[in-house]
Amino acid sequence: MSRFVTLTVQNGADIKLRFYANEANTPVKIVSGAQEYNIIVGTSWTPSSNTYNAGASTMTVYGDIIGFNCINNFDKVTGLDVSHNTTLIRLNCNSSQLTSLDVSQNTALISLECRNNQLTSLDVSQNTALTSLVCYNNQLTSLDVSQNTALTTLSCSNNQITSLDVSQNTVLEWLRCYANQLTNLDISQNTALTQLNCYANQLTSLDISQNTDLKTIYCCNNALSTDAVNNLFCDLLNREGLPSGKIYMLNNTSDANYYMVLGSNKQNALDKNWEVLYYDNSNGPLYDTDIPPTTGNYVCIYPVTGVSVNHTNATVFVGDTYQLTNQNVGWSSSNNGVATVDNNGLVTAVAAGTATITATTEDGNFKADCEITVKSLDMVSAITLTVQNGEDIGLQFKADEENTPVKIISGTQEYNFVVGTDLAPAPNNFYFCNAGASTMTVYGDISGFGCGHNYSKLTGLDISKNTALTELNCRLNELTNLDVSKNTALTKLACGYNQLTNLDVSKNTALTVLTCSGNQLTNLDVSHNTALTKFFCYNNQLTNLDLSHNTALSWLNCIENQLTSLDFSQNTALSQILCYDNPLSTEAVNALFCSLPDRTAYGGSKIFILNDTNDANHAEVLASCKGKPNLPLRGFICVILVQHPT
Repeated sequence: MSRFVTLTVQNGADIKLRFYANEANTPVKIVSGAQEYNIIVGTSWTPSSNTYNAGASTMTVYGDIIGFNCINNFDKVTGLDVSHNTTLIRLNCNSSQLTSLDVSQNTALISLECRNNQLTSLDVSQNTALTSLVCYNNQLTSLDVSQNTALTTLSCSNNQITSLDVSQNTVLEWLRCYANQLTNLDISQNTALTQLNCYANQLTSLDISQNTDLKTIYCCNNALSTDAVNNLFCDLLNREGLPSGKIYMLNNTSDANYYMVLGSNKQNALDKNWEVLYYDNSNGPLYDTDIPPTTGNYVCIYPVTGVSVNHTNATVFVGDTYQLTNQNVGWSSSNNGVATVDNNGLVTAVAAGTATITATTEDGNFKADCEITVKSLDMVSAITLTVQNGEDIGLQFKADEENTPVKIISGTQEYNFVVGTDLAPAPNNFYFCNAGASTMTVYGDISGFGCGHNYSKLTGLDISKNTALTELNCRLNELTNLDVSKNTALTKLACGYNQLTNLDVSKNTALTVLTCSGNQLTNLDVSHNTALTKFFCYNNQLTNLDLSHNTALSWLNCIENQLTSLDFSQNTALSQILCYDNPLSTEAVNALFCSLPDRTAYGGSKIFILNDTNDANHAEVLASCKGKPNLPLRGFICVILVQHPT
């Protein structure tokens, strides 16, 4: 009872509360006047539908919880004291009527959300572990985040802030400070920023020259002059060869600086693969459409007090060209056998190796270098896709080395990328390539490949020529066949929600994760996949599943099949099982329970045996010797009613 959180509440109201703890089966007591609730909390958030009736004007929550959520209580919650629970790491008190919030004692907080309240001040100087701070829609006039150097997300929009110093927040990736009263915003130290939303302030200039990771910028409804807009366009990173960037320069045609923006030269942004767009309050008819043609002819000019080039290093494929930009300079190459350069800074890659391209000013003899790495492209390890001609196909890549060249050819369409060692998660981080024919071929030394979420646009996939693949994600397409017999290095395979009737993974003995759900499989042999730790085969037509060789398996989801029996006697590492919506008899359920590994010493293990009371074998399960809700089964919790897992 030493740790507690106290709320000021409306007597008689039902208060929405959610919690989670560091350990399973953590007791929590909620007291409000004569009302008292005792619940058990686990390591996941309790349901959002849980409410607790207030028997007084205060409500106190006792227990070792590390996550506290009291959102959407509106005028039912007017005060919150979290000073007596210093172990909180996540606090979400959005959409209440708090006028103050003291988190000075909560130094372990990593996430704080307090939007849609009536806060006039917020002191987070002691919360140095914060990675996410969301405090928009309050009445803040200032916000000091100088001590919050771990912040990656800051959302402080719709307040009355006149000054914001983010110079210490060098790992910040998302900054949303729109609809304040800012007249200046220095983001020169925020080199990790990928999204900036600063519209509807009073900014007269915006310098993004140091923010080379920016992909999306919202800066409409400010006081930017034509010169300021031109400077902004010139500062944009050149995204040629990358997915296009987006910069929202106008809200709509009523913007105060509408004609100043139209007097700029947006071609300077277009030339760097940036779309210049309307915002229109994110839901109006002009949203995400191009602003009209601009009338200016401003040419970006870079300082010649010294000399610089637009890139200090670059990776180019043999035979390709690369444009370096500067004005009134001479160009030279340290190794013409690797790369040559013409008088306009156009570099031509000749052979694999490195060369230094030097720009030298005519006035002052200043020099600037760009190191060019020329790589020869692997045109053998090809992956071929059968696609719908004319459609944009989303692709993902991963290589064993940074700056690995990848070429994509489809008819007359050709794309060249340089990829790294991370396979970005779908569906938001795709390279989109337009199909110029009914096939698309990917060349390069890639070890991870993703082509999921293309649906009817992708109907065939041949990966047999890239035997180095360790990861493949081809979920949510319309594949009827998938041959992975040559890809013996695969450790992760996700091919769910296609139209596969057969899948042979007998050669893929290195697999640790296999997801093949949502197909039409009637048989699946995983006896050779002894390294499997996670196996998802739900929503197929399997009548038998032999897991006796999969002794490393920890997660299994085989729901919605035709299985009449399951034996887990060899799967001693299993901790999570979903097997409902199968025609298991009472005898089969009893045998299943008896075969469960003993997880008593570990805790947190679960078997989801029924979806809901409408299951066809609901009576059979309840007739089993251990078919009772929440009855411990050798360390497992038998879960009867669940929502369908995503």
